Amino acid sequence: MFMYTDYNQHLLDNVKKIHFIGCGGSGMYPLIQILAAKGYEISGSDVLDGSIIRYEREMGVKVSLGHSADNIIGVDMVVYSAAISKDNVELCAASSYGIPTIERSVLLGCMLSVTAFADGGYVPSPKHDDEPGTTPTSPQTGYDLGIGSVVMAIAVSGGVAYVCTKKAHTRA
Repeated sequence: MFMYTDYNQHLLDNVKKIHFIGCGGSGMYPLIQILAAKGYEISGSDVLDGSIIRYEREMGVKVSLGHSADNIIGVDMVVYSAAISKDNVELCAASSYGIPTIERSVLLGCMLSVTAFADGGYVPSPKHDDEPGTTPTSPQTGYDLGIGSVVMAIAVSGGVAYVCTKKAHTRA
């Protein structure tokens, strides 16, 4: 199995279709939102239905309930969360099909690298529940900084608050 375990600025070169195992998790959802907004074709699977999966489906993400080797046919990369066991049927299928796999945190690290996306980087900002004002301040600051940007996304509290492009600012 080819597994990315380190940050690589060329990680998403030649990748068009990405499958997320455990797509209903709050750590996966912002990555799915950002990559979908950047034009990647996203699919995912999870064992439980919920509000995040409903939002993903509304975005056009093909989400399967349950895991099956058929879910990853035709994808270029498989992303999995730390909650997914190494003997997961989709991970094993990716290995047998020669599809590269990457753990969610490694993909996040790659996306945080300014060189990962030539049109803009990602800057984490602190968010602590005991600091009043950080939840509304982070997206507003990002929105203000996004004016004139090619593509920018502000991920706050397990979701993307805004996706900004040169033409418009869209509340996600």
